Amino acid sequence: MEAIGNMHRSVITGLECIQTNTAKILQDQEKDLMRAFRARLQEVSKDLEAQRSRKGEHSTEQQAHHRRVVAELHKTQELAQTFDKKNQQLTAENQKSAPRVLCFRLQEKLRTREDDRQALLRELVLSRKEVQALKQAAGKSAGALKFSEAEVPEAKEAEPKPSRLDDVHKGAEAARKSNFFIAAPGQERRTVVALKQQQADMLQQRTELEVLLRQSLDDVKACNVLGG
Repeated sequence: MEAIGNMHRSVITGLECIQTNTAKILQDQEKDLMRAFRARLQEVSKDLEAQRSRKGEHSTEQQAHHRRVVAELHKTQELAQTFDKKNQQLTAENQKSAPRVLCFRLQEKLRTREDDRQALLRELVLSRKEVQALKQAAGKSAGALKFSEAEVPEAKEAEPKPSRLDDVHKGAEAARKSNFFIAAPGQERRTVVALKQQQADMLQQRTELEVLLRQSLDDVKACNVLGG
């Protein structure tokens, strides 16, 4: 939740920086255009005054040049107004789109969390099936062992006694199998507990994300109402 809050604040801060930089750039451009126009207008005025002092009257060419300069001034002013309106429009769009971007990211995270939860559930089911298969195999092995011991007691008596080394090997093998079948239920319990804990953590995180998503949707609705 803290990481999402930090991400939200960084997005808002970035948008504010973009808006501030855009407004500053437009203002600087407008100032540069006005400065260049004033300098050019002063040059033209000086030329006109000099020619007027020499000739005592305005020529047709000078009047046309003056009209062109005035027309350029009007175009520059219109361009500055257009930039200002565009800046205001971009600022309003950024303010409206910020909550929507955050909501989209939260929805993506919720979808990822749901996929992870489904994967954990599938792993849990597979683990239970494997444990059940191990139990069944252990039961069958134990039943077969009892049946063989009950069927051939005389054969065991007739067989030659194994050496002490064979007894050691068989005892070790029996102990290993016994430990395996005894440890299987404990391993199952640990696996089930771990998977249940992961599932509980996923549900808790999903609940927190849903609360934050509802708050973001409320913010978007409030922004739309204010904008309307």
